[in-house]
Amino acid sequence: MTTLTEQVQALMRNQQFVNLFSTLAERWADEHEYEDIKEYAIPLRKLGLTIVAMTKRPFGAIVQLDDTSVHFVAKLSRRRLTIEARLPH
Repeated sequence: MTTLTEQVQALMRNQQFVNLFSTLAERWADEHEYEDIKEYAIPLRKLGLTIVAMTKRPFGAIVQLDDTSVHFVAKLSRRRLTIEARLPH
């Protein structure tokens, strides 16, 4: 059995997730006035993730991992995008 921390780390090392999440975050930054945030969950679900909700500010996805919801958020700066996992307290 893997711990929550191990599951989060595995997802953060999953290049397919990182690439897709980064692409979605960049797209949201450009298109947030025109697109529905709920639609951004669809490609993430295709990776087999259980998406509880998408968030606008900051851009993110609340992902169900076992019995815990983890908020993955994108932080955009001029030069790079980083993904942060916010664990419940």
